[in-house]
Amino acid sequence: MARELLSIVRFGCLLLTACLAFVARPACAQLAPQGRVIVIQNNQPVAPETAPVASTTAADNDPYKAVLSDFSVTSDVQGIGQYLTKLHPTPDMQKLVAKLVAKLSDDDFSARDGAMKQLLKMPTIPIEQLEKIQSGGDPEAAWRAKEVLTEGSKKHAMILGAALRTITRKQLKGLTKEVLATFPFCLDDSLVFAARSALAVTARAEDADLLRAAGKDAKLEVRVAAAEALTAAMGPQAAADLKKLLNSADERVRLAAARGLGSFGDRDCLKAFGKLLSAEDISVRAAAIQSLRTMSGEKFTFVAYEKPELRQQQAEVWTKWISEQGATAKLLPINSRTAELGRTLVSFFQDAKIVEYGPDGKQIWQTNILQPWGVQGLSNGHRLVATWGQQQVIEYDESGKEIWKRDHLPGNPYSVERLENGNTLVTMSDANRVLEVTPDGKDANSIEVKGRPSDAHRLADGTTLIAVQQTNKVVEVDSSGKEIWSKTGCQTPTAVHRLENGNTLVAEHGVSRIAEYSRDGKEIWSFNIAAPYDAQRLDNGNTIIAHGRGVTEVDRDGKEVWNQPGRLCNRVSRY
Repeated sequence: MARELLSIVRFGCLLLTACLAFVARPACAQLAPQGRVIVIQNNQPVAPETAPVASTTAADNDPYKAVLSDFSVTSDVQGIGQYLTKLHPTPDMQKLVAKLVAKLSDDDFSARDGAMKQLLKMPTIPIEQLEKIQSGGDPEAAWRAKEVLTEGSKKHAMILGAALRTITRKQLKGLTKEVLATFPFCLDDSLVFAARSALAVTARAEDADLLRAAGKDAKLEVRVAAAEALTAAMGPQAAADLKKLLNSADERVRLAAARGLGSFGDRDCLKAFGKLLSAEDISVRAAAIQSLRTMSGEKFTFVAYEKPELRQQQAEVWTKWISEQGATAKLLPINSRTAELGRTLVSFFQDAKIVEYGPDGKQIWQTNILQPWGVQGLSNGHRLVATWGQQQVIEYDESGKEIWKRDHLPGNPYSVERLENGNTLVTMSDANRVLEVTPDGKDANSIEVKGRPSDAHRLADGTTLIAVQQTNKVVEVDSSGKEIWSKTGCQTPTAVHRLENGNTLVAEHGVSRIAEYSRDGKEIWSFNIAAPYDAQRLDNGNTIIAHGRGVTEVDRDGKEVWNQPGRLCNRVSRY
């Protein structure tokens, strides 16, 4: 009883000390995931002065180097390899961790505090042991265990993501075994995606046996990643392995194998894609039709979200084409993933400028232009810009030189998107139109959308996702403009994006929030912010938002990790 009372008293003293420290704390610095330092003063972020426009070196453009350095990890094969290896503790390390967890209940304050700090520095978090402490009778030990679990998990997700994305970004070879071993630590979609991308980049031909073994792993994501990595490491020499995987019981493995075969033009992939049009998983059907369209150049209708009986009729058209022309038709390769550049392109309508920020948050490019609205950064470093008042779309290269323009649009453009076929999709709210423009500036296709469409994006299966302001909904339409899906009840939606998990991210200007909805319309996540105009979900799981007072990036918990002030920021593109 006396020990429990002592524990309660010392926990109260600890909380009082923390509160006093919070009230009296001076300005401090916080490291954002991109490596940028944000000054915190009076519990509010104070943006640093905008750096002058200047060219940047490759080192300056590394968005993850600072994160790795903060944890003493060098951004090379040796440094990242050592870090990934330490994720799996040795027996001696396990004994040390057990001692540190036990010390969280020690009678000596310095021992308790020191153990907590050491646990936060560990490469991995001993989840089961800390959860056991949380359920014990010592309130201070339970609090410390919770802090280590919460803060430690965030820290490890951040550094693991930085390590994996550095492998992809720098094309680091020779870490196949280490990356494969990270999948148990990838607890969210963004980390799984990062691990898959890293594995495909780091794998070499001599790693084939490792990848074949991983193809039999109990974890589905590992099997999918192994199929992708076999393709990347061996190219056409992986054909025999990939064709075996076409018989896998899992649709996603079959899809990865088919896409691998398609990447080097093996025609056996066509029949596999045709069968996958009947897959249970919506995302698999969407990826299969995208792959067929890309390879064949054909545009037969197939809507991944349509009713089963109609999907079957549409799939039969593709099956017939595969049977009759698949053996002789000219095929194009399937596009592979490109590494992110880490740049942020922002449109400031009221300030009449487009600004691009590097991975460190510093300004690297700017152009002054009247009434800019839509922007998109392209994988080759070019920038697409839509000007509302001048009714035009302009493409600038990396040096800032104008290389393409479409003048005299039939309306004021609100959003712009470069499509895989080289055309450009433009949303014109006042004209109630979504227009597709060819590279030579001609109108390829036009969809009429009543109710002021404010944003539009072409989806994997060829349909178009559109935010419609006046009708308070987002819709998905086919090439003729026929509505095949909608989410009603969105209050003045100004932007919409389909996420990789199949959910839909919407910027709802009317109620000052960003919301993520499932396919059946259930709210999955939301974040309140005044006057939102645009939002994009990033590979690291964060969400970047353009709003009336600038651009802000927040994590999944709604915590701000980056901010750039500005007047009426209406579009943002991280690429």
